[in-house]
Amino acid sequence: MEHTWGKDFSENLVYDIALGNLNLARCWWQRVEALPELHYPHQDARWRTWSLRIRSLREPLMDDDRAALAAILHRWERENVAGTKAEAIWAPTPFPLEEVG
Repeated sequence: MEHTWGKDFSENLVYDIALGNLNLARCWWQRVEALPELHYPHQDARWRTWSLRIRSLREPLMDDDRAALAAILHRWERENVAGTKAEAIWAPTPFPLEEVG
């Protein structure tokens, strides 16, 4: 499976979830879940955050819970814009995931 959007499996996973391609995202999940770095405790806060974020996608992805996945992605957006200059003008917009029924 080629990297269609991102530079690695986890980016492709997130992109395809955001786009509403949940069947493809589940394929990416199999690849991501096999990554050793997802399963061992990290001392580095950045890797620990990444691991927790990615693992939080599993249950709603497997349950086809679009609302929960959208909520996770919107939370990540808010966290990433918090404290930046863009925060004052940022407003969430729907992901294609939310528009696909």
